[in-house]
Amino acid sequence: MPDEKTVWACKNKLAEDGTFDRLFDEFRTFLDSKGLSFNEGKIIDATFVEAPRQRNTKEENKQIKDGNGKDLWNPEDGDSPKEKKRKLAKKSHKDVDARWTKKRGENHYGYKNHVKADKKTKLIEKYHTTDASVHDSNVIKPLIEEKDKGQDLYLDAGYESKDDVVRECGMNPIISEKGHRNNPLTDGQKQNNRVKSKDRCRIEHIFGFVEGAMNGSLVRSIGMMRAKAANALTNLVDNIFRYVQINIYHPQFITCKG
Repeated sequence: MPDEKTVWACKNKLAEDGTFDRLFDEFRTFLDSKGLSFNEGKIIDATFVEAPRQRNTKEENKQIKDGNGKDLWNPEDGDSPKEKKRKLAKKSHKDVDARWTKKRGENHYGYKNHVKADKKTKLIEKYHTTDASVHDSNVIKPLIEEKDKGQDLYLDAGYESKDDVVRECGMNPIISEKGHRNNPLTDGQKQNNRVKSKDRCRIEHIFGFVEGAMNGSLVRSIGMMRAKAANALTNLVDNIFRYVQINIYHPQFITCKG
Protein backbone atom coordinates (compact mmCIF):
# COMPACT_ATOMS: atom_id res chain seq x y z
CA MET A 1 0.00 0.00 0.00
CA PRO A 2 1.33 3.49 -0.85
CA ASP A 3 1.90 5.83 2.07
CA GLU A 4 0.06 9.12 2.53
CA LYS A 5 2.80 11.19 0.86
CA THR A 6 2.61 9.09 -2.31
CA VAL A 7 -1.17 9.49 -2.41
CA TRP A 8 -0.83 13.25 -1.82
CA ALA A 9 1.75 13.61 -4.60
CA CYS A 10 -0.46 11.68 -7.04
CA LYS A 11 -3.55 13.72 -6.20
CA ASN A 12 -1.55 16.95 -6.47
CA LYS A 13 -0.32 16.00 -9.94
CA LEU A 14 -3.88 15.20 -11.04
CA ALA A 15 -4.99 18.60 -9.72
CA GLU A 16 -2.23 20.40 -11.58
CA ASP A 17 -3.15 19.00 -14.98
CA GLY A 18 -6.94 19.43 -14.53
CA THR A 19 -7.79 15.72 -14.48
CA PHE A 20 -10.74 16.18 -12.10
CA ASP A 21 -12.28 18.83 -14.36
CA ARG A 22 -11.97 16.51 -17.35
CA LEU A 23 -13.58 13.67 -15.40
CA PHE A 24 -16.50 15.94 -14.50
CA ASP A 25 -16.91 16.96 -18.17
CA GLU A 26 -16.73 13.34 -19.35
CA PHE A 27 -19.39 12.23 -16.89
CA ARG A 28 -21.60 15.14 -17.89
CA THR A 29 -21.25 14.06 -21.53
CA PHE A 30 -22.37 10.60 -20.40
CA LEU A 31 -25.39 12.13 -18.64
CA ASP A 32 -26.29 14.09 -21.77
CA SER A 33 -26.11 10.86 -23.79
CA LYS A 34 -28.75 9.44 -21.43
CA GLY A 35 -31.09 12.31 -22.28
CA LEU A 36 -30.62 14.01 -18.92
CA SER A 37 -30.08 17.50 -20.29
CA PHE A 38 -33.46 19.19 -20.00
CA ASN A 39 -34.40 22.69 -21.12
CA GLU A 40 -36.90 23.48 -18.36
CA GLY A 41 -34.82 25.97 -16.40
CA LYS A 42 -31.55 26.27 -14.52
CA ILE A 43 -30.61 27.37 -10.99
CA ILE A 44 -27.46 29.18 -9.87
CA ASP A 45 -26.21 29.52 -6.30
CA ALA A 46 -22.99 29.25 -4.29
CA THR A 47 -21.84 27.65 -1.06
CA PHE A 48 -18.85 28.27 1.19
CA VAL A 49 -15.98 25.80 1.20
CA GLU A 50 -14.10 26.44 4.42
CA ALA A 51 -10.30 26.21 4.49
CA PRO A 52 -7.91 25.82 7.44
CA ARG A 53 -7.76 29.21 9.14
CA GLN A 54 -4.45 31.03 9.09
CA ARG A 55 -2.71 32.79 11.96
CA ASN A 56 -0.89 35.73 10.39
CA THR A 57 0.18 39.16 11.55
CA LYS A 58 -1.74 42.26 10.43
CA GLU A 59 1.11 43.17 8.09
CA GLU A 60 1.12 39.70 6.54
CA ASN A 61 -2.66 39.73 6.09
CA LYS A 62 -2.48 43.16 4.44
CA GLN A 63 0.17 41.94 2.00
CA ILE A 64 -1.90 38.84 1.22
CA LYS A 65 -5.02 40.96 0.66
CA ASP A 66 -3.05 43.20 -1.70
CA GLY A 67 -2.18 40.14 -3.78
CA ASN A 68 1.47 39.93 -2.73
CA GLY A 69 1.22 36.92 -0.45
CA LYS A 70 3.60 34.82 -2.54
CA ASP A 71 6.43 37.16 -1.55
CA LEU A 72 6.07 36.27 2.13
CA TRP A 73 8.19 33.75 4.07
CA ASN A 74 10.80 33.47 1.31
CA PRO A 75 14.33 32.52 2.42
CA GLU A 76 16.93 35.28 2.19
CA ASP A 77 20.58 35.07 1.19
CA GLY A 78 21.85 35.59 4.74
CA ASP A 79 19.70 32.87 6.28
CA SER A 80 21.26 29.72 7.66
CA PRO A 81 20.28 26.37 6.10
CA LYS A 82 18.11 25.67 9.16
CA GLU A 83 16.36 29.05 8.88
CA LYS A 84 15.77 28.57 5.15
CA LYS A 85 14.23 25.17 5.82
CA ARG A 86 12.02 26.66 8.54
CA LYS A 87 10.75 29.44 6.27
CA LEU A 88 10.04 27.07 3.38
CA ALA A 89 8.15 24.75 5.72
CA LYS A 90 6.10 27.66 7.02
CA LYS A 91 5.39 28.95 3.51
CA SER A 92 4.12 25.52 2.41
CA HIS A 93 1.42 25.71 5.10
CA LYS A 94 0.25 29.23 4.27
CA ASP A 95 -2.78 29.74 2.04
CA VAL A 96 -2.44 33.07 0.23
CA ASP A 97 -5.43 32.45 -2.07
CA ALA A 98 -8.22 31.95 0.50
CA ARG A 99 -10.05 35.02 1.82
CA TRP A 100 -12.23 36.08 4.75
CA THR A 101 -15.82 37.22 4.36
CA LYS A 102 -18.86 37.76 6.56
CA LYS A 103 -22.42 36.60 5.95
CA ARG A 104 -25.37 36.98 8.32
CA GLY A 105 -22.99 37.85 11.14
CA GLU A 106 -20.82 34.73 10.64
CA ASN A 107 -17.19 34.82 9.53
CA HIS A 108 -16.07 32.46 6.77
CA TYR A 109 -12.57 31.76 5.50
CA GLY A 110 -11.74 29.87 2.36
CA TYR A 111 -13.44 29.52 -1.00
CA LYS A 112 -16.80 29.31 -2.75
CA ASN A 113 -18.26 26.65 -4.99
CA HIS A 114 -20.53 28.41 -7.52
CA VAL A 115 -22.89 25.94 -9.17
CA LYS A 116 -25.38 25.86 -12.02
CA ALA A 117 -27.82 22.96 -11.79
CA ASP A 118 -30.63 21.64 -13.94
CA LYS A 119 -33.99 22.43 -12.33
CA LYS A 120 -35.62 19.11 -13.20
CA THR A 121 -32.85 16.62 -12.39
CA LYS A 122 -30.77 18.60 -9.85
CA LEU A 123 -27.66 17.53 -11.76
CA ILE A 124 -24.74 19.96 -11.65
CA GLU A 125 -23.96 21.16 -15.16
CA LYS A 126 -21.22 23.72 -14.53
CA TYR A 127 -19.26 25.12 -11.58
CA HIS A 128 -16.75 27.84 -10.82
CA THR A 129 -14.42 28.25 -7.83
CA THR A 130 -13.52 31.61 -6.29
CA ASP A 131 -12.21 32.80 -2.95
CA ALA A 132 -14.87 33.40 -0.29
CA SER A 133 -14.83 37.20 -0.66
CA VAL A 134 -16.26 37.13 -4.21
CA HIS A 135 -19.98 37.90 -4.10
CA ASP A 136 -22.30 35.25 -5.54
CA SER A 137 -23.88 37.75 -7.94
CA ASN A 138 -20.53 38.39 -9.66
CA VAL A 139 -20.32 34.80 -10.93
CA ILE A 140 -23.17 34.44 -13.40
CA LYS A 141 -21.59 34.70 -16.84
CA PRO A 142 -18.92 32.00 -16.22
CA LEU A 143 -21.71 29.49 -15.49
CA ILE A 144 -24.05 30.14 -18.42
CA GLU A 145 -23.61 28.17 -21.64
CA GLU A 146 -24.91 28.63 -25.17
CA LYS A 147 -27.47 25.84 -24.74
CA ASP A 148 -28.99 27.65 -21.75
CA LYS A 149 -30.27 30.57 -23.81
CA GLY A 150 -34.03 31.05 -23.79
CA GLN A 151 -34.51 29.21 -20.48
CA ASP A 152 -35.54 30.50 -17.06
CA LEU A 153 -32.75 31.11 -14.55
CA TYR A 154 -33.70 30.91 -10.87
CA LEU A 155 -31.69 33.00 -8.41
CA ASP A 156 -32.08 33.94 -4.76
CA ALA A 157 -32.35 37.48 -3.39
CA GLY A 158 -28.57 37.81 -3.23
CA TYR A 159 -28.58 38.23 -7.00
CA GLU A 160 -30.97 41.21 -7.01
CA SER A 161 -30.27 43.89 -9.62
CA LYS A 162 -28.61 41.29 -11.88
CA ASP A 163 -31.59 41.02 -14.23
CA ASP A 164 -29.70 42.80 -17.02
CA VAL A 165 -26.72 40.45 -16.70
CA VAL A 166 -28.97 37.39 -17.00
CA ARG A 167 -30.83 38.83 -20.00
CA GLU A 168 -27.53 39.74 -21.62
CA CYS A 169 -26.66 36.04 -21.43
CA GLY A 170 -29.91 35.19 -23.18
CA MET A 171 -31.83 33.79 -20.20
CA ASN A 172 -35.01 34.86 -18.41
CA PRO A 173 -34.24 35.95 -14.81
CA ILE A 174 -36.51 34.72 -12.00
CA ILE A 175 -34.99 36.38 -8.94
CA SER A 176 -36.41 36.41 -5.44
CA GLU A 177 -37.05 39.91 -4.11
CA LYS A 178 -35.25 41.32 -1.11
CA GLY A 179 -36.49 43.61 1.62
CA HIS A 180 -34.49 46.63 2.73
CA ARG A 181 -34.38 48.89 5.76
CA ASN A 182 -37.53 51.04 5.88
CA ASN A 183 -38.75 49.20 2.79
CA PRO A 184 -39.87 45.68 3.80
CA LEU A 185 -41.39 43.20 1.40
CA THR A 186 -45.13 43.46 0.86
CA ASP A 187 -47.39 40.44 1.35
CA GLY A 188 -47.61 40.13 -2.42
CA GLN A 189 -43.82 40.09 -2.79
CA LYS A 190 -43.51 37.46 -0.06
CA GLN A 191 -46.05 35.28 -1.84
CA ASN A 192 -44.15 35.70 -5.13
CA ASN A 193 -40.94 34.67 -3.38
CA ARG A 194 -42.60 31.53 -2.05
CA VAL A 195 -43.68 30.58 -5.57
CA LYS A 196 -40.18 31.20 -6.97
CA SER A 197 -38.52 29.33 -4.10
CA LYS A 198 -40.38 26.10 -4.88
CA ASP A 199 -38.05 25.71 -7.85
CA ARG A 200 -35.04 27.70 -6.67
CA CYS A 201 -34.69 25.75 -3.41
CA ARG A 202 -33.92 22.54 -5.31
CA ILE A 203 -30.27 23.58 -5.50
CA GLU A 204 -30.19 23.59 -1.70
CA HIS A 205 -30.74 19.83 -1.85
CA ILE A 206 -27.38 19.59 -3.63
CA PHE A 207 -25.58 21.65 -1.01
CA GLY A 208 -27.31 19.73 1.78
CA PHE A 209 -26.10 16.42 0.38
CA VAL A 210 -22.56 17.75 -0.17
CA GLU A 211 -22.35 19.12 3.36
CA GLY A 212 -24.19 16.37 5.22
CA ALA A 213 -23.35 13.15 3.40
CA MET A 214 -20.02 14.03 1.80
CA ASN A 215 -18.53 16.51 4.27
CA GLY A 216 -17.60 18.47 1.14
CA SER A 217 -18.08 21.94 2.57
CA LEU A 218 -14.44 22.18 3.61
CA VAL A 219 -10.98 21.58 2.20
CA ARG A 220 -7.89 20.58 4.12
CA SER A 221 -5.55 21.59 1.33
CA ILE A 222 -3.66 24.81 0.62
CA GLY A 223 -4.20 27.10 -2.38
CA MET A 224 -6.67 27.82 -5.16
CA MET A 225 -5.47 25.03 -7.46
CA ARG A 226 -6.25 22.31 -4.91
CA ALA A 227 -9.51 23.99 -3.90
CA LYS A 228 -10.63 23.91 -7.54
CA ALA A 229 -9.71 20.23 -7.77
CA ALA A 230 -11.60 19.47 -4.56
CA ASN A 231 -14.72 21.25 -5.85
CA ALA A 232 -14.50 19.44 -9.18
CA LEU A 233 -14.29 16.07 -7.43
CA THR A 234 -17.10 16.97 -5.01
CA ASN A 235 -19.41 18.04 -7.84
CA LEU A 236 -18.56 14.92 -9.85
CA VAL A 237 -19.38 12.60 -6.93
CA ASP A 238 -22.64 14.46 -6.29
CA ASN A 239 -23.65 13.90 -9.93
CA ILE A 240 -22.78 10.20 -9.68
CA PHE A 241 -24.98 9.79 -6.59
CA ARG A 242 -27.76 11.78 -8.23
CA TYR A 243 -27.58 9.59 -11.36
CA VAL A 244 -27.99 6.49 -9.17
CA GLN A 245 -31.04 8.09 -7.52
CA ILE A 246 -32.55 8.95 -10.91
CA ASN A 247 -32.18 5.32 -12.01
CA ILE A 248 -34.01 4.17 -8.88
CA TYR A 249 -36.70 6.81 -8.42
CA HIS A 250 -37.07 8.55 -11.81
CA PRO A 251 -36.09 6.06 -14.53
CA GLN A 252 -38.55 7.81 -16.86
CA PHE A 253 -36.06 10.71 -17.05
CA ILE A 254 -33.60 8.48 -18.90
CA THR A 255 -34.62 8.49 -22.54
CA CYS A 256 -31.63 6.55 -23.86
CA LYS A 257 -31.25 3.10 -22.27
CA GLY A 258 -28.18 2.06 -24.27
